Amino acid sequence: MRVTLVLLLAALISTVLLPRPLAHAEPSDVSPIDTNDGPSNLKEGRRLFQSANYADASAYLWRAVVLQGDSSQSYSVDEAFTPFLQCYLLQNKVVDGLVFVAAESYLRGQDKMGELYLGQARGAGCHSRERR
Repeated sequence: MRVTLVLLLAALISTVLLPRPLAHAEPSDVSPIDTNDGPSNLKEGRRLFQSANYADASAYLWRAVVLQGDSSQSYSVDEAFTPFLQCYLLQNKVVDGLVFVAAESYLRGQDKMGELYLGQARGAGCHSRERR
């Protein structure tokens, strides 16, 4: 069961949910940054967020979340994670964001965290259907 769930979530990430930096950004919106540097990704994510380019901002913000633990970065995980989720909220795609985090967690072997976010996605999905 768990293997099937992880494979399903991985397929969703690669085809639907994966934040895609620069996938649909105009060349003028692209700044050359060191994609392996957490603070640079956070700065670019914030810039794109401020310009309401939430789809692209989420990719940079997620990368900042992932890179935060690699070294002594000058920001907290929450400084990147909160606007990352806000990107999905502002696009009315909260469930997609939560499923993305769940899948990433499962793929990193963080099963409890994956279960937590998958449960939140289920709850958010139920609430959004009730509002319709």
